[in-house]
Amino acid sequence: MPRLQPVGIKKLTNICIVRLKRNGKRFEVAAYRNTVVAWRNKVEKNIDEVLQVHTIFENVEKGILAKSEDMLDAFGTDDEDKVCVEVLDRGEFQMSEEERQMMVDALFRDVASRVTDMCVNPETRLPYPLSTIERAMRETLHFAPATNKSAKMQALQVIRQLEVANVVPIARARMQLRLLVPTEELAKMQTALQALAEAEAAGGASERLQLNTPEPAADAAAVPMSAIGCHSDPSLFRPLSELARAHGGSAPATLPAAAPVAASSDSSGSGPATAKPASSGPSACGAGGGGDRPKPPSREERMFKLNLRNAEKGDPVAQLEVGKAFLDGMGVEADVQQGKDWLRQAAQQGVDAAKIRLAELGILTYR
Repeated sequence: MPRLQPVGIKKLTNICIVRLKRNGKRFEVAAYRNTVVAWRNKVEKNIDEVLQVHTIFENVEKGILAKSEDMLDAFGTDDEDKVCVEVLDRGEFQMSEEERQMMVDALFRDVASRVTDMCVNPETRLPYPLSTIERAMRETLHFAPATNKSAKMQALQVIRQLEVANVVPIARARMQLRLLVPTEELAKMQTALQALAEAEAAGGASERLQLNTPEPAADAAAVPMSAIGCHSDPSLFRPLSELARAHGGSAPATLPAAAPVAASSDSSGSGPATAKPASSGPSACGAGGGGDRPKPPSREERMFKLNLRNAEKGDPVAQLEVGKAFLDGMGVEADVQQGKDWLRQAAQQGVDAAKIRLAELGILTYR
């Protein structure tokens, strides 16, 4: 073997090859690992953070460049920057087994977290700990997340399966809604709402819709408006929206579920706007339990403490929830910097929701 022949040289390392076949030709780009998914989810928008080189290859491993005439024939242009974007958006890429397992684990925790947020124990009206939901998903449902479906869609599927399996008593947490209708239509709207509530009660679901006393809307414009507060099962959101529009009103505004708890205390980070509609007492929503207890902590405070303990142990979904709590001031005093720090930690572990929230804050680099 000649003494000067290089052996085992790799000019491109830590790469993810994205391939696209078109018109019988193969086009490849060399990207950094763990960046292609962020690019396709619109979390990473700087292509320089995704591509190692702005070059179109026919074969990355052999270093063979694609021909300009092939690019013109396949894409209608030989501009490599435009072709790179096309290959990144539409090409196929292969993840390592470790990367795939990390993505599946993060998606599993994301689904479990959404189930925890959307459901309560119907006997106590309190949310389940994240660990309880995860255990039921693993041991009873043997749930395996699908990477081609959204976390929300899979969370709704898990809720239905848990209800059928009956391993733990579980029910959807009720929404607190505020319906705005013209005052002249208030009587008709109340009649329609009462009919809907009676229909639900006749079906054995009397708690699916509970109405509060109407009150004049403070934000009324030229036409006098009245507001009707209610606590509703999420499945009734669309029928309530249609009723409101049919009577000249607007789609219902969703209020924080813990507003009744906030109303029972003097000032709990939710703000006066969320405390005002909850004039029917702390037990109407049922999120915090009975009003005969001596000022229990709000649901947000309990969930924040639970998530903080798990986040400090390295749970990426808990880190996401802690970051959101610090940003929104839910269950803890708002601290934007701490919120960003926790979201960065979750994003580094591959939680897409954390990357999206950081992108909304204008933060695109978290590595």
